[in-house]
Amino acid sequence: MGFTPLRLFLLFCFFATVAYWITGRTTAPEQIVRNPGKIYSTSSSKGRIAAKKARMDYFLRMLRDPVTGTIPHGIRDKELAFARALPKRLGVLSKTTGITDGTPFVWQEAGPTDVGGRTPRWR
Repeated sequence: MGFTPLRLFLLFCFFATVAYWITGRTTAPEQIVRNPGKIYSTSSSKGRIAAKKARMDYFLRMLRDPVTGTIPHGIRDKELAFARALPKRLGVLSKTTGITDGTPFVWQEAGPTDVGGRTPRWR
């Protein structure tokens, strides 16, 4: 039985397939993605509970300190103090709140003014 180039090629393909199949099954079981579960509609009771938990997790991730993993004590008071220290501008604020500090609010239009965007088509 002689080894022709076709037989050698087929033999090589067979062993390559077996080697790929064996190494693909045993090397990285931690990389296999498991099914995370069902996705529920937010109109169902289970979906509302899941959405509420996801919303709370999101806000916890947004507010927590990355080093400690907790929300710092008194952070809301610090936010309010920072907001009170921001400079007040004349213009929009003076019309709504009556705050004036002499800083003019200058507005200069830029670009075309005749662009309508989406408008309904009337027949």
